[in-house]
Amino acid sequence: MSKAVRSLTPTGYSLLVDLAGESPGLFAEPDDLKQEVGNRIRQNADEESRVFMEYEWQPKESLDQLIDDAVKGPELDYEHAIKLRRIFPEFTAFEMSNPDVLASINCFHIPGYVRTRWGTSSLAKSAEQRKQTNFVKSHYLGSSKESNTVARLWWLYEFARRASEHSQYSFETLLKKMAGNVNFYHQMLRRSYLMASDRIRAAILDVAIASGLADENKTGSVNKVMQSLNRKAGGISFDILSDKELRRHVEESLPPKEGAAPSPRP
Repeated sequence: MSKAVRSLTPTGYSLLVDLAGESPGLFAEPDDLKQEVGNRIRQNADEESRVFMEYEWQPKESLDQLIDDAVKGPELDYEHAIKLRRIFPEFTAFEMSNPDVLASINCFHIPGYVRTRWGTSSLAKSAEQRKQTNFVKSHYLGSSKESNTVARLWWLYEFARRASEHSQYSFETLLKKMAGNVNFYHQMLRRSYLMASDRIRAAILDVAIASGLADENKTGSVNKVMQSLNRKAGGISFDILSDKELRRHVEESLPPKEGAAPSPRP
């Protein structure tokens, strides 16, 4: 079974950020990284002596299964999101938005998974240190629900779970559609004001799945729909509408079918 997970201290996290800028290649080897962090602590008498907090989370199953099952791209994100929740059922939105916790998991527990999942990206393969640093900060150290490795998996599951309470589709369908269609999912994430309600998220997912917008998976098409909904949200409180009215507004924001005559905007 994997060792317990402990959050980084502010000192530990700060040191990782410094190392990402100086030696991003260290993040591929967790033992070397931890040793270097320890060396930096010992060299500076003014720094706090501990890298990790005392409180810990004990995994229910081994995190190695994520590493062993890792593939490049989002092909198995659906399955990995379910595995992560099974391994750590007690994690909350607070922890999964906390870079001190996320960086601890990504850097010291599943670095092999991070490297395989994202390692074919242009940033990871770049010979430029600046781009390698950006890769580390994005996928290991940040807190983005799009690109932080463990946060992405946890929030995919969480958003699907919450939306399923208001959706005509099952949790499994919602999770598969979001996990497998990154250009659709990411554009939803970027509208935090619009997507603050689980009912609104469910309505957008339902219409996007039924219309094929989710599977089309094109950034431009999804952007147009979200921009239209944003304009409407300036004058309408969507969350007080009935489910039927909410879905009608989403449907009216869809682009016209190819070859169809454009209809006037409501």
